[in-house]
Amino acid sequence: MNQYPKNVTLYLTEYCEMKCAFCSHAIYPQSNFKTTNFNPITIKEIIQNSETFNIAGDGEVLYLNNFLDYIPYTVPDSCNLFFSTSIVPLTTQIIKELVKRKVTHIYCSIDAGDRETYNKMRGPYWNKLWHNLEKLIEIKKDQYKPIIKTTMMICNSNIHTLPKLVQKLIELKNIECLLIYRPEKKAERSQWCNGGEEFFLDNELAIDQDKEYKYILEAIDIARNNNFNLVSRDRFLNYEYQHRQM
Repeated sequence: MNQYPKNVTLYLTEYCEMKCAFCSHAIYPQSNFKTTNFNPITIKEIIQNSETFNIAGDGEVLYLNNFLDYIPYTVPDSCNLFFSTSIVPLTTQIIKELVKRKVTHIYCSIDAGDRETYNKMRGPYWNKLWHNLEKLIEIKKDQYKPIIKTTMMICNSNIHTLPKLVQKLIELKNIECLLIYRPEKKAERSQWCNGGEEFFLDNELAIDQDKEYKYILEAIDIARNNNFNLVSRDRFLNYEYQHRQM
């Protein structure tokens, strides 16, 4: 009898076509591949026998031509299967399959609450982002899965747009939560792409504490008044944040 791991993270790809300012893909060359060499049959068997399965990677899994080959035709209720995406390459066909196959969660990385900031951080995909998110909600309708969660890496460049993003997600409805998180400590003074072919050091990732405090409290007010889940890395945000703890 085969013994399968119960909690699995599969790093499926490092390939991505986006050029986000905080990512090395912005300037470093990468292999131009859109498929992987993992055995889809084996991966599906592991998923069928796992409790948690995270499809991850340093790239964008939805740019893979064979991404759906790794998803069982029906994800068992006993398995929490999820993945993260920028939402930009999401298509109607993929959405229908994710709903049909009962993928448990989709984590949608947004990172900004207005067009100008999003364009600075991720590129000119603002309209595509919201079109695809709305299409996902429309096709999912009242079905429970996939549960849609959104994420935002808060930094000096985007913290001022956090309240706007919370409001936009509330208006969309059918969004489970917004998860906010800080960059890793080692990245706070790391390189940030200038939109050209080089990185530079300018503290884009570090946040002034008073500035962070102001905008997070504003976002908390909006979330609480609309029964929306605003979550930090490990807990739900509430007015205990007034003690400047996350």
